[in-house]
Amino acid sequence: MSIIDFINCSDEFKKVAKIEFAIRRMYGKSCYIIDIKLCRKCKIYGNVLVLDTRANQKFYIGISINNDVVNIKEANIMYGDLCYFCFREEIDKLVNETEHTLFGILMRSNMPLLPYKTYIRNNEYVIELPNKKLKFNNSMALNTHIKKYLKLIIERIFVKIATERNEHYLSPKSMKDIIKEFRKDVIDCDWRLLELRTIIEILNSEKNIKTVNNFEDVIALVAYIEKRKISELRNEYTKYGIILDRSRNVGFSRDNIARLDSKQLIRIFPTIKGDLIIHKDAKWRLNRVYLKYLKPLRYFKNDQNILKIETKCCKIYITPS
Repeated sequence: MSIIDFINCSDEFKKVAKIEFAIRRMYGKSCYIIDIKLCRKCKIYGNVLVLDTRANQKFYIGISINNDVVNIKEANIMYGDLCYFCFREEIDKLVNETEHTLFGILMRSNMPLLPYKTYIRNNEYVIELPNKKLKFNNSMALNTHIKKYLKLIIERIFVKIATERNEHYLSPKSMKDIIKEFRKDVIDCDWRLLELRTIIEILNSEKNIKTVNNFEDVIALVAYIEKRKISELRNEYTKYGIILDRSRNVGFSRDNIARLDSKQLIRIFPTIKGDLIIHKDAKWRLNRVYLKYLKPLRYFKNDQNILKIETKCCKIYITPS
């Protein structure tokens, strides 16, 4: 308790005064307070920008004030004028308000599906996706996962909008902007949406398995594994006749690549060890997910040791490791 508690002034003024007192008591007179920002919603969490006059350095101090008690700690994560906890509440609200609209946009799209397999094991419903296995005890757990995934997507979109426009706050306009950006991501077939689109399709389908059946499925698989947009991969294929993984050492094509096939090709029968493909002294590296879903038919190498793998839906070219 202090004299401030007996003065007829606003609660906000009292909070600011107590914060200033707590900062000066801990850091001394050499600490000059430049700005105090509390979460506009809860008024509990915030950051204080201070200047150390001795070192002439600015830094943030994290604070929380509850029941007139000020706690000082490391700087809080703030989303503009919202603390982390209030930001999460606002995101939940946005998800609830836009969920039906966003799912409608997603389901009406022509976005390809990932290969998957579903089955029951140990009383759990299992969904196998490339590089991922999801397990659910019941349908409620599955729906919770879908909503949580959508929430992460909405949060990412909001942070992107806020960064681009330097507007770190949520408003009624945020909902329209998020729907607009979400629609753009659906058109571009952002890799993050491929998983969500596939899981929703599984819920509405009687099929328990989907395989890679054409080159569009190959593009979807590569986009998901390499964390790229399908629109980028399609543009890359239009320009170069091949799409590449992030290492730029592996390429996927619907057709033969003349400049790679023009060299003398020799059929080989390599050994597979995890991500490594080995033949005599030559080694090539390929994510085992591609081997699992693309199912190689034949292996060839040319005189420059470039490996060519023929599959049902594409040709894979790999430079030696």
